[in-house]
Amino acid sequence: MQTIASRTAKHFAFLAGGFVFGLMAALAAGAERFIELMSLSTAYAGFLYIAVALILAPAGLIRGKPLGLSNILRRDFGIWSGVFALAHFIFGIQVHFGGVWRNYFFEPEPHGSGLALRFDAFGVANHLGLIAVLVFCVLLALSNSASIRKLGPTRWKLFQQAAYPLFAILLLHGAIYQALETRTLFLIVVFALISATAVIAQIAGVMRRRQGANPDLKQAE
Repeated sequence: MQTIASRTAKHFAFLAGGFVFGLMAALAAGAERFIELMSLSTAYAGFLYIAVALILAPAGLIRGKPLGLSNILRRDFGIWSGVFALAHFIFGIQVHFGGVWRNYFFEPEPHGSGLALRFDAFGVANHLGLIAVLVFCVLLALSNSASIRKLGPTRWKLFQQAAYPLFAILLLHGAIYQALETRTLFLIVVFALISATAVIAQIAGVMRRRQGANPDLKQAE
């Protein structure tokens, strides 16, 4: 059983590790303002951590060691990805327009009598980001043993599977911003590697599950 000191040290390691990775990415992007530095740092840290959380389960399955319903390491990566994502939302919404958040989702100059939703690339990316934040809030609220007991394993797992479409939303959100902000080739490659690794791991995990469910394939190994 973990002591308070060991849990504190573990979570500090998650915080420090994610922030260092994110800071390196932000500096590679040429961020100069503090708010932009924090926005990019938390964005890349959160994206890396959710990718790792999605890689752990299929990696264990391929090695013949399924992680079970709620593996602690995977849960910690998921929780910290959510923490970084919320921090990114707070900082990111202050980077442009002097922090006027409305302009991220609505046209800067409303047409007619009401506000018009933005449907340009910038607006779509921000709508996707907002959806991701809301999903993260739900997943964070359920990332505990009490929720498993209350909802039951089946219902709890159903909610947790929202992490898969969430990653797709984050991937699209990040890809649009890669183009809008004309990121460096280095950052594009880093983003692509993280994305591809998570997707390939999931595909490999699905294939492994199907193989395990097919006795003919198991005998052919």
